Amino acid sequence: MPVPHKFELQMNFDRNTVIGFILLGALFFGFFYFTRQQQGELQKQRAYQDSVVKAKDSLTRLNQQKQIPVTTDSSGVAAIDSNARFPRQGTEQLAVVENDLIKVVFTNKGGQPKVVELKRFKGPDSTNVKLAGTGNLVKLC
Repeated sequence: MPVPHKFELQMNFDRNTVIGFILLGALFFGFFYFTRQQQGELQKQRAYQDSVVKAKDSLTRLNQQKQIPVTTDSSGVAAIDSNARFPRQGTEQLAVVENDLIKVVFTNKGGQPKVVELKRFKGPDSTNVKLAGTGNLVKLC
């Protein structure tokens, strides 16, 4: 019976091995260099396309704003946005919406609720609980 030989694997760094590793490294770096260049060009193209889309969008919004007429109230003053910080001219009118659970009082100044009361709940002063009210807002924190 023949005796099995132990095979020792040794990697010899001869000239062909060194040249192979150098070529693999060159291919590796070349690949990443060229793909990075292509990514840069792609980003420039996307940025250009995005700027064109934004410019067209802003032009359409500008044209739409020109088409919307400005309304004026009876005093000749241009109508003011409902979210404005200052009140409009005129008297305040209140509209009440209520059922057996809740009472909401709306004002014509901004169309916001002026008072919101819960009818079935009493506060510490034995009055209805107010969830919101302009001028007397209850802070819960």
